[in-house]
Amino acid sequence: MGTGALAGQQVSLWYLILACSGSLLVYHADRAFHVPSEDYENAPNRVSWYHSHRPYLLVTSFVAIGLAGISTLFLPFEVLLLGAGLGVLGMIYGIIIPGTGFRVKDVTLAKTLLIIVCWVFGSVILPLKGSVSSAFLLLLAGYKVVTILPNILIADWIDKDGDKKHGVMSSGVWLGWNGVRYTTLGCLLIGIIAVNQISHFNGMLWLSVIDLVGLAIMTFVVWRSSKNSVPDIIYFDLLVGFSLVTWLLWLLVR
Repeated sequence: MGTGALAGQQVSLWYLILACSGSLLVYHADRAFHVPSEDYENAPNRVSWYHSHRPYLLVTSFVAIGLAGISTLFLPFEVLLLGAGLGVLGMIYGIIIPGTGFRVKDVTLAKTLLIIVCWVFGSVILPLKGSVSSAFLLLLAGYKVVTILPNILIADWIDKDGDKKHGVMSSGVWLGWNGVRYTTLGCLLIGIIAVNQISHFNGMLWLSVIDLVGLAIMTFVVWRSSKNSVPDIIYFDLLVGFSLVTWLLWLLVR
């Protein structure tokens, strides 16, 4: 929604329903119905919660399937096809291929790249393609990458011990803490440049700057933290969701 606001476009309600329903199903598939081996060490409390709340998982999954099914009646076939492809990518990257013991996420940085692809296509390309110029679409896609990458890196760093033990070469393991910090700072600097360019397209520099606040706070927290005292990932997830503020402000002034 925040990216739509920066583009000056109201994203289809049915697309939002489809995207939210699909994201929930992918999350349930990865976190609950097929629990990755490393999660038992990285997030034992979450695993226990999911095991003890099976009725909740089943009900919300069926609701999500129903809403996604209804939304397909109101969206173009191209969007549905590409959306289905993203959903499959999101579900299979952590599943063990029968007879091989291999998971896509075991490939170095594969998990990070797949998450970025799903985010960019799901929140920028699919909802805005055809509504803005190709140059603006690519700029928004690049901006989305730099605003979500730090969150992915931080989450991987927090999960590094379990990932290492189970052979997952995540970005957190690969970069190390200093690499995570400097990449986050680099994303903020690129984001500042991107915001200036975005304002040339939408004529709303103030809104573009506000949208960058979440990333700025995230960078500040990372640089104030030591490698052994990183805050819980939920706080960084909330900062990724700061773009909701962008959307609400855009609704008020448009």
